[in-house]
Amino acid sequence: MVVARDLLACSTLWEGQVSTAQSFAVTTSPDDLNEEERALFDAYAVAAQLAVRCRGLRETNSATGADALGFVMNYLMTEFWDQGFSQSEIRTAFEGALGDMNRYAAGDERRR
Repeated sequence: MVVARDLLACSTLWEGQVSTAQSFAVTTSPDDLNEEERALFDAYAVAAQLAVRCRGLRETNSATGADALGFVMNYLMTEFWDQGFSQSEIRTAFEGALGDMNRYAAGDERRR
């Protein structure tokens, strides 16, 4: 299982940018986490790793590179469906993430 200290190992992948997961990891000792917190950090790590891989696809200009994010998001949705999530759960999660984007991005189109 990935815990807070393992998230710090991803720092080179962001070339100096600190992700949300990393900012939580910096202030939390893995030994102080309960099982629920460990699961949350696991989810942060999975999301962070997926984002890094999507960026890598985009940078390779491969067949999926032109729309790497769209390709992965569509495939991710089908994987959620295959894992037993309902259409409503998937839709609510995607729409909730989209609704929170402007707050997180503070109105910027792209992270600098």
